[in-house]
Amino acid sequence: MLKKLIYLLLLTSFTLHSQGQWTIYKTTNSGLPSNVVGEVAFDTNNIKWIATDQGLAKFDGASWTVYDTNNSPLPVPYVSGICIDNNNVIWIATYGGGVAKFDGVNWVIYDTLNSPLPANRTQFILLENNVKWIGTIRGLAKFDNNSWTVYNTTNSGIPSNFLQCGVIENNIKWIGTQSNGLAKYNDINWTVFTFQNSGLPSNDVTRITVDYLGNKWIATRFGGVAKFNSVINQWVVYNTTNSGLPSNNNNAILTQNHIKWIGSGWLAKFNDTSWTVFTPSNSPLPGTVIALSLDRTGRLWIGTDLGLAVYNTGIIGINNQNTNVPKSFELKQNYPNPFNPVTNIQFELSERSFVKLTVSNSLGQVVETLVNNELSPGIYNYDWNAANYSSGVYFYKLETGKFVDSKKMVLIK
Repeated sequence: MLKKLIYLLLLTSFTLHSQGQWTIYKTTNSGLPSNVVGEVAFDTNNIKWIATDQGLAKFDGASWTVYDTNNSPLPVPYVSGICIDNNNVIWIATYGGGVAKFDGVNWVIYDTLNSPLPANRTQFILLENNVKWIGTIRGLAKFDNNSWTVYNTTNSGIPSNFLQCGVIENNIKWIGTQSNGLAKYNDINWTVFTFQNSGLPSNDVTRITVDYLGNKWIATRFGGVAKFNSVINQWVVYNTTNSGLPSNNNNAILTQNHIKWIGSGWLAKFNDTSWTVFTPSNSPLPGTVIALSLDRTGRLWIGTDLGLAVYNTGIIGINNQNTNVPKSFELKQNYPNPFNPVTNIQFELSERSFVKLTVSNSLGQVVETLVNNELSPGIYNYDWNAANYSSGVYFYKLETGKFVDSKKMVLIK
């Protein structure tokens, strides 16, 4: 049996660095194996899986477990990316050790010696149903659990073998390269967007995300951030000259409703009108932002080079996880249930739809409409704050043009 390094965090025995909306985790006050945090991912139980340069950390909100080269088959200490599949299996990209697969008990390692993986330095892993797309420094690998396909500059239209990031939207793969721009792959054809042939401000693409309207937000190094409407081929660029973006070198970006969170040296927030910048001088932010993730309660997990920060955004709304487009429409059971006073409702859309999500009381009266607009395919989380409602049974209902379902939830105060 693997011996795990488990750190029980008893809040009565020490105090985390917490200021209002912020909580800071470092090696000195938590089970983090390193202060360099490259990514945070969440499984279906809302357990946090944290990538560092000294191993993989698991945090359930109370205790920490660290997996490294000394106590597990993790091939190298540096974890560069994490992806969690539909079976709650953790897929781990590493810096020099290939890809590790961990189901909570068993490990499987894929590298250049035992598989067609083109490089052991893997940058990211994307999930498309049960297919894994693995970005490396020598091309893009597709793995369906049985067979491999490798795309590189020799056998495909991908513009570079050095890949840095990616996102999947409606089965279209958007891949960012280090020096050759942004690639779009629809399983048949490749389209390449560069500084030379499009509105992309830099060919060094570091991160891509898709907002709830289908716009692509592209973080770059040296060029700022680009918003790309691929339907009408419209580009808008934000940089230090024309916006409140603090730096043109950007490492991370994600969207939360209409809010954009950007790792731009420090943390930038853009609401389509105004900018807010969080720095170590005006906030508890510990260092330079490397990675950004949102959990189901709307908390922003911020990986930096000097620790892990958690910021309670105070935003109750949709978090669209478009990296895995569902096969069908589905309404999930709310979590937690029973609850007091906030619960999370998750639903899945397999195609672009006009969506209505409502909450009704036991008499069938609609007490709140949470969603009433058109949404792109994806997995959505929406929080309902019932602070102004009395205890009792409530029903939430999802309606699209092709799907209707409702479920019961219980508010206990």
